[in-house]
Amino acid sequence: MSVAAVALAIGSSMGLSQLCGWFYAPIHTVLPFVLLGLGVDDSFVIMNSFGQTNPDDDMKIRMRQAMSHAGVSITVTSMTDFVAFIISTATALPALASFCFYAATGIVFLFLYQCIFFGAFVVIDARQTAERNRCCCCLTAPPNAEQDEVRKKYDATPSMVTHFMKEKYGPWITSKGPAVTVATLALALVAIGAWGASELQVDSNQLNFIPDTSYLKTTFEENDKLFGGDDISVDLVIGNEDYFAIQKKIYDSNAAIDAVHTKAHMISTTETFESWYHGFVVYHAAGCYSLGCSNSMDADGLPNVEAEFYANLAVYLNGPGAMYKRERSEPTTFASTSQL
Repeated sequence: MSVAAVALAIGSSMGLSQLCGWFYAPIHTVLPFVLLGLGVDDSFVIMNSFGQTNPDDDMKIRMRQAMSHAGVSITVTSMTDFVAFIISTATALPALASFCFYAATGIVFLFLYQCIFFGAFVVIDARQTAERNRCCCCLTAPPNAEQDEVRKKYDATPSMVTHFMKEKYGPWITSKGPAVTVATLALALVAIGAWGASELQVDSNQLNFIPDTSYLKTTFEENDKLFGGDDISVDLVIGNEDYFAIQKKIYDSNAAIDAVHTKAHMISTTETFESWYHGFVVYHAAGCYSLGCSNSMDADGLPNVEAEFYANLAVYLNGPGAMYKRERSEPTTFASTSQL
């Protein structure tokens, strides 16, 4: 019945979460294991509290007393788990946010089903074992005063763990010496944890979200093995500047970056460098006149008349250089992008 309560919580969580618009991703397949651990833990707490009640009392009274003790424990754990998961729905990762919402709603439903569904079956089972044959519940157990006394004595006897925690461990841990030692160790652990958290680095790898048996993981691993050393695309962006005044620096950027690559034994940028300005210079020198543009140039082949420069640039961006049009910043200026 405990596992059945977990299954009901999983189904209810999926239904409510999808009704709220949260999608279901492969990472959600671990959710049943999370809820199973929490649900079984709650069941053990309820059963232990029920076993410590007076066997002579009515079943309803016993269950009420059991839930008055166990309810505090499972309520606190359920609420803390719920808060932790519901806060995590604010993460920027959509799959993780969705998983946390599924888990948060699942914990709420699990708490309700453990208190209502599982608690009811605890009473039914206790009644059945007291009044019915254990092997066949259809048969009524014959009254046996001696057996009843043995059962009551057995039910009233605390388990070894309960006896140890109550009679041995509890008094020892609350005495002065162990209490101070535990408090000191706890503070030291908090300090170490705080230091470790400050040194924590975020390392996200898409392969961590792919099952080991998936063909996607094999594909990505082969791609990293064969092409992992290729250059990474980088954008160099110039802000609101007078591009006519600094065009010589923009033009020489290709050679400057290539020199750095050569010194670092990296791939040359000769065939991988792409720039709106270098394309504009070629257009200005060779093809601008076909559209009626002026193409005054200096000794280096660069435009040397500012009015012509900006007029021809506007024509270029509305013609052959239209691909760079989306990189404009303000209406009166242009942002240049050199892509490696």
